[in-house]
Amino acid sequence: MKVPLPFLMLLTLLSSPSLFAQTQESTKEFEARWEKANMERYIPKGFTRADSENRVKLLPDLERLIVKLDGTTPENSRVVDSSGDDARPRRAFGRIIDVDLSENAESKTSRQLHMKIWSYDSLKHAEEGLAHNAASVSLVKKAGPITGREIGELSYHAAKPNESTVMFFLRRNVVVSVYCGQPIRVSKDRTTLLETLNDPELMNKCEDLAKKIDDFIIGLTAK
Repeated sequence: MKVPLPFLMLLTLLSSPSLFAQTQESTKEFEARWEKANMERYIPKGFTRADSENRVKLLPDLERLIVKLDGTTPENSRVVDSSGDDARPRRAFGRIIDVDLSENAESKTSRQLHMKIWSYDSLKHAEEGLAHNAASVSLVKKAGPITGREIGELSYHAAKPNESTVMFFLRRNVVVSVYCGQPIRVSKDRTTLLETLNDPELMNKCEDLAKKIDDFIIGLTAK
């Protein structure tokens, strides 16, 4: 009697109870190597914090920081927040801000700002968080802020003229990602992209936003 192939495959799995465990272990080993490589790439050897953990307050959650951010939302903008779930207080937070720049009878011009923020339970875990989240964005990143201003204790950016700008930075136990898109002109009903414009000041504007968030974190964690 010919045994159906699916049955043979199922029989093989059932007769090898260690196969699933081996697959799980292989996945864990791969993830551990990936995280280790990210730490080596994004956390320089000899990196030391500006302040030790006993000299500053850690930010236990993001609620007070979110209140600060609420007070800086540009006029003529739409805000969409996401935190992964409805639990409070939040330790991970995302916000998209769609800023209207101009409008005429045929089209609207706007630009988008994205921010993602995470708070961790220790300085060490925040460093791991920076490495993990920076590696998750497949762009070539350079160390340091965009224009040389002091932002964060450790930072990376990806920025090119006429293109969008992305910046990651670490401050205390908080990791921040900021994305600033070039202005776009769309049809009045927002269904058709008509043109991507160029804002020569985009890099500075993106760094201004990152600096503002960094200053908020410093103020909220100072003893």
